[in-house]
Amino acid sequence: MFFRSKTKELYNDILVPSLFLDMYLPICTGNQLKVYLLGYREALFFNGINNRNIDNKEISKILNISIDEVLEAWIFWERMGVIKIHDKDQKNIIEFIDLKTEYLKSHNNDGISDEDDNINKSNDIDSSIETYSSQNLVNMYENIEAISARPLTPNERLDLLNAIEKYNIDSQLVVHAFESVARETGRIKSIKYIIAILKSWFDNSIKTKEDLMIYEKNRSEKNDIYRVIFSNLGFNRMPTSYEKETIDTWFEDYHMSMEMVMKACSKSINTPNPNIKYLDKIISNWYNSGIRTLEDVEKEDIAYAKKKAEKTQYKANPSKSSSSQKRTKFHNFKPSLTGKYSNEELNNLIKNLNKK
Repeated sequence: MFFRSKTKELYNDILVPSLFLDMYLPICTGNQLKVYLLGYREALFFNGINNRNIDNKEISKILNISIDEVLEAWIFWERMGVIKIHDKDQKNIIEFIDLKTEYLKSHNNDGISDEDDNINKSNDIDSSIETYSSQNLVNMYENIEAISARPLTPNERLDLLNAIEKYNIDSQLVVHAFESVARETGRIKSIKYIIAILKSWFDNSIKTKEDLMIYEKNRSEKNDIYRVIFSNLGFNRMPTSYEKETIDTWFEDYHMSMEMVMKACSKSINTPNPNIKYLDKIISNWYNSGIRTLEDVEKEDIAYAKKKAEKTQYKANPSKSSSSQKRTKFHNFKPSLTGKYSNEELNNLIKNLNKK
């Protein structure tokens, strides 16, 4: 049997997981942190035994805050997933969750053996802490508040942290999103608007500022292409989403060159109302017909012009062959043997018939 001599708990140390500090310290308020630490100390020292009978009312007196603020703090921590609130005998009993165990459960990799898992558990925690530290969440919040010219609420801090975890985005990219919106609109509309931008970047595989620079360069090049095409069509506007997708298909799926697209635009000169659908029909026909170069287009144009000329010539000078002559009911008439007799001989034959 092993046991530890009982000492005065007030002189003991409190061990707070660094995982808690890295994940939640940047997003909680001072009162929320104080409420958590007081309750955590009681749970750690007395292991749930109410030797001092401390409750929410006592915490409110110690911290000089209202009961409602204490309760709101516990609700916040329960929403964070670090505690559970149990109701027993009309009293709130706070259960503190083992953060390391819960974190390992949610981040456990499939296919790892028990032996490997036991070896890597501590490394997983350390690497996670390093990730959060490298992101420097505290500096991120300070930069965002400077850009927004107002302090962030705890819920806003939490939403941003959840977005970073969900979309695996670097904290510098989050700050860049705020800077871009402030520069373009002059003010930050809402945190949800920023998170929507982060989601769109995630959908485009953007996780860092370097990824964003490459994406924006490609987007700038595409916008230049859109402008050139629309200028050739005589449009003084930006394309719609449908038109952008259609144009992207020509280059990304059909692998058409810019010269080929410009050639298609030239074919719409005599069209009363040229549009992207008209061009798409031309380019799609080229793609389906195996036409990939300007030489292929020239050959097709020559063949088409020759066929059209033959058709025009046929209409102007129709053939005089029997197949083209107009047929009547006498078309297949063949002369009879009467053609061998003279008029006199025919008259004699008629007279002889009348005599009979």
